[in-house]
Amino acid sequence: MTDTLSTSSPAQSGKPTTADLETIALRRDIPYQIAATTPALHGLPLDTLRTIFEGQRQLMVRLHHIEEQMGSHVVDTDDLGDISGRRVQMRLHELFGYMVRELGEAMQHLHSKPWKKQYQATNRAEFEEEMVDSFHFFVEMCITGGISADRLFELYFAKWETNHVRQDTGY
Repeated sequence: MTDTLSTSSPAQSGKPTTADLETIALRRDIPYQIAATTPALHGLPLDTLRTIFEGQRQLMVRLHHIEEQMGSHVVDTDDLGDISGRRVQMRLHELFGYMVRELGEAMQHLHSKPWKKQYQATNRAEFEEEMVDSFHFFVEMCITGGISADRLFELYFAKWETNHVRQDTGY
């Protein structure tokens, strides 16, 4: 399915409008919408991290062929998690570059400088958009490297505990 988006915005940015995104959302099963509208799940808390990972997996499947045609180092599903594999390592390096680039773009939206007396407001929406772009690449790096949402959760809190112990012991 090909989505066609209008790009007519006041700034002619080429980005989809809110109406475009709403139209697309109506035509596609978005993981958080599925979780939120499944009767068996009503009343249960939404597992946001697993839902994010599932959404990224779906996006990876959808973009696999396109990225392959464009020369990206895509990884077949069977090879995900094989961090010793050359193709997986190449993809991880590629994703890291994209993630850092998006973080740099986010920082460009922080206009106030510590050495300047003039304060400049930050456009929160632009900053958040770039942070989410970076997060997409981080999640894809996790999936490509074989780190599940549950494993990331476990690793995060193991490190969280280590950091607290270090602070408690004068690290």
